[in-house]
Amino acid sequence: MANKIFLLTIIFCVIGCRNSSNNTPFKSVYNISSSILVQGEKLYDPWDIVLIDSLIIIANQKGEPLIEVYDVSGKLIQNFLTKGKGPEEILMVGGLQQRIGGNKQLLVYDLFQKKFLQYDLADISSIMIDKPTIALSYYRQHTDTLVLFDKLILGNQWIIGESRSLKGRIALMNMDGSLIKYTGDYPPEINPKLGDYENANLYASGIALNSDGSRMALATYAAGLIDLYEISSNSVKPLWSYKEFVPNHLEIIEMGEVVRAAFTKKSRYGYPDITASDRFVYALFSGKKFEEPNYSFGKTIRCISWDLSVDFELHTDVNVNRISVSKDDKTIYAIAMSDDTEPEIVSFDISHIINNINHK
Repeated sequence: MANKIFLLTIIFCVIGCRNSSNNTPFKSVYNISSSILVQGEKLYDPWDIVLIDSLIIIANQKGEPLIEVYDVSGKLIQNFLTKGKGPEEILMVGGLQQRIGGNKQLLVYDLFQKKFLQYDLADISSIMIDKPTIALSYYRQHTDTLVLFDKLILGNQWIIGESRSLKGRIALMNMDGSLIKYTGDYPPEINPKLGDYENANLYASGIALNSDGSRMALATYAAGLIDLYEISSNSVKPLWSYKEFVPNHLEIIEMGEVVRAAFTKKSRYGYPDITASDRFVYALFSGKKFEEPNYSFGKTIRCISWDLSVDFELHTDVNVNRISVSKDDKTIYAIAMSDDTEPEIVSFDISHIINNINHK
C-alpha cells in the first residue's frame, strides 16, 4: 500500500463544563534541559514510568524482567516480574500506579488479564521481593452490567474504566466490577459508516490522578484533547477541557461487514502521556504527523493547575514519550530518546520554574 496506514483503536474526550478551545492557554513558555540518569545500553524497551517517593519504576514492553526499579540517581535497585498467565505473572504491563490514598504500594495492571498485582514499596527496595497480592481481578461479564473498557484505574471505593462504549467515555464501577454509570459525552461521529464501537475506539487516552483520587485528567493519544474531571464515589464531573484538534486524515477501510478507521501519514498525533501532582497536570504533547520520525514523542509539556488558576508550557531539549512528576513539582522524570535513537531515562529540574510561579 503506497500510503502506510496506521490502525489504532482509540476513544474521545468529552468537552467539559469549561472549554478553552477559543481561549488558548499555555502562553507562558519555559525551556528545560535534561540530565541523563540511565543510558540506553542499560535498558531493554521501557514504555512506562512512575515515580513513587524516591523510586523510579520502569515497565518494559517485552524485555524481561518486566519491571525495573531505580533510585533518583539512576542506580538500579531491583528488577522483577515475568511474563505469563500465572498468579504472580502478567501478559503485558498496561499501566503503573501508586495505590490511591498515599499508600506505599505499587499497582501493576495486566492489560490482557484485567488484574492488578500489588507490591509494597519496602519490598521492591529490598533484595528479596515478597510475592505480590492480587489487588483486583476483573472477571465480571454479566449481560446486564457488561462494561466495555481497556485500561483500568483502581481507587479505594471505585474503579475507573477507559470506556469503549458510546454510552460514555468513562466507565465508573463499584469495587466488585459492577457498573455505576457511564459518563462523558462523545462529539458527533467522525464518519457515519463507522459503528458505535469503532467510533468509540477512535480515541484512547492517558490517565492521571491526584494523590487522593478526587481529580482525574485525560489526554488523548491521537487528538489534541485534554480533559479534567472531579471524581466521587458515584459521579464523575467535568471541570475543564482544551481542544486543539480531533482525529484527522482518516481512511475508512471496509472488510465485509466490518468497517474500520485507519490513521494515515497525514494524521496528527496528540498527547503521548500525562502525569499529575496534587497541584498541576502535565500533558506531554507531540502534534506531529504520523509520517514524521518518532511521531509518538514530543518536546512540549502543557501544564495546568487543578484549580485552573495557572497554566504554562515546558519545552524540553530531547524527545520524550513517557513522563512522571515528583510530588513537590520540582522534578520531571521521563523516558527519552537519545541522539542515536536509543531509550534513556532522564530528569528535568523545574524547581526554579515552580518557585517563579509561586512568587508571581
